Amino acid sequence: MIKRIHYTKDRLKSNLRYGLALIIVGLLIFLYINLTDNQTPQENPDDSSSFGLIGGGIFMLSLYFYEKRYQYLTIKDGYIYKSWWPFNKLTLSDIKQVEKSNNKYILLSDNKKLSISIETIEKKSLLELERILNLK
Repeated sequence: MIKRIHYTKDRLKSNLRYGLALIIVGLLIFLYINLTDNQTPQENPDDSSSFGLIGGGIFMLSLYFYEKRYQYLTIKDGYIYKSWWPFNKLTLSDIKQVEKSNNKYILLSDNKKLSISIETIEKKSLLELERILNLK
């Protein structure tokens, strides 16, 4: 059985909005600079800001699609996987202790530690995670 612990919808939507906004602003700056100046693009150093904005927007859109596809945590075959940096994997049966501190769950085993941010987890998924970890 594969169980996914989802990011909050607000987090996903903000990544999408922010990425689209950066791309749109970058394109508008690029068009404004190139349509109002009679210089060639090689002579105009102001284009770098628009390319930076577009690049940042592409990164945020990539982050949105990655997080939407893989979600925050995956529980599969007795393991719990963190889908984002650092990519951690912990055996559920090896968990010795679960600590809660500063809006985090810290899962401890004999030789590994997995930190889970509670704020980034959707409410239903948080309840499911707490059920799986026998916290409530």
